[in-house]
Amino acid sequence: MSERPVLDPRWVAAYLHYGYQPWDGVPLPASLTLDKTARRAELAGLSEPELIAEGVRSLTKALSCRTAADHVVPLSGGHDSRGVLAGLLEAVGPSHVRAVTFGTPGTLDFELGRTIAQAAGVRWEGIDLRALRWETNELVAVARSYARPLSVFSTYPHTQLRRVLRPESIVWSGSVGASVGATYYVFREPSTTWAQARARFATGEGRLRALPLTPPGFDPESVLPRAPLHDERALLYDDQLNMQIRHACSFMPSLELAGQDVRVPYLDADWAMFVLCIPHQFRYDKLYERVLEQAFPALFALPTKKNRGLPILSPAWRVKLRRQLIKLWKAPRRLMPVWPWGADPVLNYLDYERLVRTQPALRAMIDENVRDLAQRKLLDWVDVEAIWRRHRRGAANHIDAVMQLASLELLLKAREEPSRAPVAASRARAGGGGVA
Repeated sequence: MSERPVLDPRWVAAYLHYGYQPWDGVPLPASLTLDKTARRAELAGLSEPELIAEGVRSLTKALSCRTAADHVVPLSGGHDSRGVLAGLLEAVGPSHVRAVTFGTPGTLDFELGRTIAQAAGVRWEGIDLRALRWETNELVAVARSYARPLSVFSTYPHTQLRRVLRPESIVWSGSVGASVGATYYVFREPSTTWAQARARFATGEGRLRALPLTPPGFDPESVLPRAPLHDERALLYDDQLNMQIRHACSFMPSLELAGQDVRVPYLDADWAMFVLCIPHQFRYDKLYERVLEQAFPALFALPTKKNRGLPILSPAWRVKLRRQLIKLWKAPRRLMPVWPWGADPVLNYLDYERLVRTQPALRAMIDENVRDLAQRKLLDWVDVEAIWRRHRRGAANHIDAVMQLASLELLLKAREEPSRAPVAASRARAGGGGVA
């Protein structure tokens, strides 16, 4: 193999823990760093119904658009993309909107995406990711097409959206909705110190708990900012790490689509100032979801992935029963990864554990890259080939570790050809209102 550039060992260890480089992220809207004291005080005086009404106003504004274009919504079975679709239907009408679902047929994401699109009266296109090509050169090109190092096996499915886009397409991403509104790093009690927030974030973002790959003594907090990035009046400590590290270094870079106009309405200034400033208990209790339900009642009366294919207003006992039934149905897969009876309903995109055992091309590609990574002698604290052998023999389920290692090697290969610059980044921006 050719001579390789010297690598910062901090980058390798950080990537093996986080699955991305937790520094030098993309710029986020300046509104996130504004002093929110006055807005918090204003919203603290509102009742829950008043907060929901204010949220509906802010969300509708964020999703407004008068641009004549081909509007494309990557649509799953969850809340975020459904909210984007519903807002566009009101803004530009169904004839100007397309919904695209990429994943595995038979999963809730794939099938509910189709159902929601049909109910909305928009054209739906499904991309079956099981047909992806598994070749090293293909995935190295994917890694090279992004300006920042990201998990190759996570971003590869997203690149398939490029196949159905036109030059005039506007892509509307809902991928950060729940993360901004609630769910991620919104604890019952917010972190009161920067040290507490760093510890929570480093633990929560760790990709591999069963088999850590980082070198002995590596502290994942050591690569995070040592001091708060902003005054707490602008962003709570937990929100600072979620937005300025997780979003800026992982989520937003993964949305890059060469030359395309990509819009992220859940980062709209007015919406962000609302959802980040409501009393904390309402954030923790996911007021965000109730705003979506009230803003777009027709589409949110339909089944959702969160309720395992049941409508959002289903009784709690029915949802619990459905969850238990799915668990029972999935149980044989733990002993037999190639269990033939359909796809895992709650699967996101692809079942890599199943694919490595059923697709020779993927197995061969992983085998090649794990072997190449071992030959670099870069990870002298772990036997990467032994991890792959144990997984292939069925002695252990190391699929997450295997994919992380193969992804690292693909990224290293992409770095070895610096003369080939990344493709032009998409024109990703927050919000979506106004006239183009």
